[in-house]
Amino acid sequence: MTDRAVCVRKGLAFYPANQEAEALLRSIKSGTEVLTSFRRPRSLKQLKLWWCLMGLLVDGDIFPSKEVASDATKIASGHVDMFVMPDTGEAIMRPKSIAFESLSHQKFCEIFERAIEVICERWMRGVTRTALKTEIFAAIDGAARPGDRVI
Repeated sequence: MTDRAVCVRKGLAFYPANQEAEALLRSIKSGTEVLTSFRRPRSLKQLKLWWCLMGLLVDGDIFPSKEVASDATKIASGHVDMFVMPDTGEAIMRPKSIAFESLSHQKFCEIFERAIEVICERWMRGVTRTALKTEIFAAIDGAARPGDRVI
C-alpha cells in the first residue's frame, strides 16, 4: 500500500476520494497524529491550455512549432535551469519541464500566469491578458467569463 492518498476537502475535513485512500486512512488508528503535506494534482486541462497557447504562437508565425514556442516561453518566463560549462565558462539556460510529476498545480498556475504576461508583453503586443485567456479558455471549454474559469 502507498502512503499517498487523494482526498477531497469538505469544510474543515478531508475525505478519501477513492478506495485506495480509504484503505490508507482506515489503516491509521483514530486519534493518531499524522504529518501531511498538501499538493493539488495537476489537471489535463492545464496541459491542454498550455499547448493551445503554444498553438496560438505558431499560428501567429511567431515560432515554427509548439515545442519551440514552449521552450522559448519557459525561458522567457524564467522557468529554467542555469549552469556553467566548466571548460569554457559559458552560461547555459535550459527550460525546465512542465510535466505532471515535475510541478504542483499551484506552481503550474504561477508559470502559466507568467507565460501569459510574457507573451502579451513580448510577442503579442496589443493583446491583453484577458483577451488571450478568453481565447484559449474558449478553445478548450467554450465561452464563459474569464474570471469564472479555473485551471
